[in-house]
Amino acid sequence: MAESIEVYYDVVSPYSWLAFEMACRLREAWRISVKLKPFFLGGVMKASGNKPPALVSPTKGMHLPTDIARLAKFYGIPINHNPENFVRVAFSKGTLGAMRFITAVDLCCPEKTEELSRQLWIAFHSQGKDITEDSVISEAARKAGLTDKCIEESLADSRSATTKNRLVSYTQEAIEGGAFGAPWIAVTDRSGKKHMVFGSDRWEIIADLLGKDYPGPLRHLSKL
Repeated sequence: MAESIEVYYDVVSPYSWLAFEMACRLREAWRISVKLKPFFLGGVMKASGNKPPALVSPTKGMHLPTDIARLAKFYGIPINHNPENFVRVAFSKGTLGAMRFITAVDLCCPEKTEELSRQLWIAFHSQGKDITEDSVISEAARKAGLTDKCIEESLADSRSATTKNRLVSYTQEAIEGGAFGAPWIAVTDRSGKKHMVFGSDRWEIIADLLGKDYPGPLRHLSKL
């Protein structure tokens, strides 16, 4: 059986962005299948009884920007932490609309899912934009190569039962696999056994599970 990685992610999470980009780079380096699975982190947190680290421990919250900045530099990902915008979007408005839009696009033209997700991360975590706004979502979609017609249809479809059910399905799938946060990564080894891994910095462990050599951050394979 071919080895594969499934990445469950929400664009609210900068750590998910780090894992997402590495999975895309390793797809080429390891020649493995990578399945992107957009889910709703808020649903996972509620189901697992987890809480955002910054709310649980103020000290940990103070350290997170430093941690993210170090990882962003190591992996070559342009995360520019904007605390005010992050708190407003992540804790007040939420990314349910953005994740439903990604899901709608994934259903109609999955070849655009990767770049759309990337552009929404850039808008939110690099440019400090409010990705709860349809105008910001549409701008990111255009940069990802979607036509205006496709964007309009996907915005409408994001409110459909089909799209909502798919997002719920991926979210529930992760929860049933033990997810309590993001990124959540399902690794299938060559024997077909599935391993659940949490975090953006577990690539040495994932390499070992797959019988691969960990090649480092692979910045030369960046699509940013």
